[in-house]
Amino acid sequence: MEFYDTSQDAARFPGGQFVSRYYMTDLLEDDSIAVSIDTMLKSGNQFSLDGGIPAWTVEGDDLAKVNDFLKKSCMEFCGSLPGDEKDEDGYSLSGEAKDATASRNGLSRNQMGIEEKAAECKEAATVLANDNAL
Repeated sequence: MEFYDTSQDAARFPGGQFVSRYYMTDLLEDDSIAVSIDTMLKSGNQFSLDGGIPAWTVEGDDLAKVNDFLKKSCMEFCGSLPGDEKDEDGYSLSGEAKDATASRNGLSRNQMGIEEKAAECKEAATVLANDNAL
């Protein structure tokens, strides 16, 4: 999600001046680093896009609109929201990372299994060849 300041000079900044960028999951789920927009709204907090520029703050109805947009987009593209109870992890990058690791580990185990089977086949072929040579 990218934020732009459209109050800046349009000739200099067509589409607005870039302010900041966030991952969708960072804005939708609480974690050890940050709180979600839901949590900000419930506690009446503002979302500061840049601590040095007070105008680059989103709050109240505008923050609720951003939250609604993110949730609708996440449901449209991902089929669930971070932390949904559809499965153990819901949709989150940590869930994706766990899946990728499990897949990679599974491939390694399969590779070892294939190598073992190939060695067994080679050994059997050698035994057969030796038996036929006698």
